[in-house]
Amino acid sequence: MSIYKIMALVFSTITFYQATAQKEKTDPTITKSGNEFFANLLEQKVDTIVTYNYPDYRSEPWEHAYILWKKDGKTSLYIDRSKETQILNEETAAGVWRFLDTNLATIKKEKVKPFSAMIKVKGKNVVETIPTMDSQWWRCWIYLKGETIKISEGESHFEKKSTDSNGKVKMNINYEYNMKLKMKLFLDMLDEMVDL
Repeated sequence: MSIYKIMALVFSTITFYQATAQKEKTDPTITKSGNEFFANLLEQKVDTIVTYNYPDYRSEPWEHAYILWKKDGKTSLYIDRSKETQILNEETAAGVWRFLDTNLATIKKEKVKPFSAMIKVKGKNVVETIPTMDSQWWRCWIYLKGETIKISEGESHFEKKSTDSNGKVKMNINYEYNMKLKMKLFLDMLDEMVDL
């Protein structure tokens, strides 16, 4: 596939997501009740919103969805499980918005590398991409002044090592690279902010 076709596909996908959010007033990364809350924010002309979803199938309820937004200089957090809204500490919130503002262009371009390990094949070192079945994914949509940026990554890409079915430990050669990504730092900031 040519670079032009790839760019056209990416552009049309981003355009589709923007249209979905603005026309339908829904965000597929969050729950139905979260979408109702999100639609209400759009109707209020709030132009700085981050939706954040962290499914954890080891807990009840498994869906952990949050909406973070800024309006009139105040940052608030909607917690979908409890239907609570709280105003956040402005010093902490300002750091998140500053980080996002400074690093948004980088976050848009970043690509997470898959979990890969160096293995020996016929005496030679070969990079093997390890297939993973993630039970947990970070899903985050950033709505900033009419623009939509989507982050969706499985936790395995950010693991340092993994043990295969034979009990052999494999080290992720992309671990350091992935952990330094601005998107990962942003997801970590969100984790801390919602206290996961």
